[in-house]
Amino acid sequence: MHVPISATDPAAPGLIARVYVEATDPTQLPTSFSLDIVWIISSRQVWRGSFTDEILPPGEQKPNRIGGITRNGPTWDGYVDVVVRVLEGRGKAYMLKASHQEISRVY
Repeated sequence: MHVPISATDPAAPGLIARVYVEATDPTQLPTSFSLDIVWIISSRQVWRGSFTDEILPPGEQKPNRIGGITRNGPTWDGYVDVVVRVLEGRGKAYMLKASHQEISRVY
């Protein structure tokens, strides 16, 4: 997971996270799957974000991957846990968690 954030400057835009869900095999994920909500968890603090309509760069697109971008989050650094809700077109929701994700860049 790629999770750049801004520095603790109050004028900074805050966390910008690219979130990916990738199948372990190269089979294409159903087009009915979509990312809905993300929670970034740092110690006892939790931030809830929504995904933008931005399209991932072509080099980051794969048939077995869905991804999204969220903006304006907190100005944390270090390691976080990331939880994402994935929706399936027929109304099912799946919660996925990636623990101990490093915030890779601080601006």
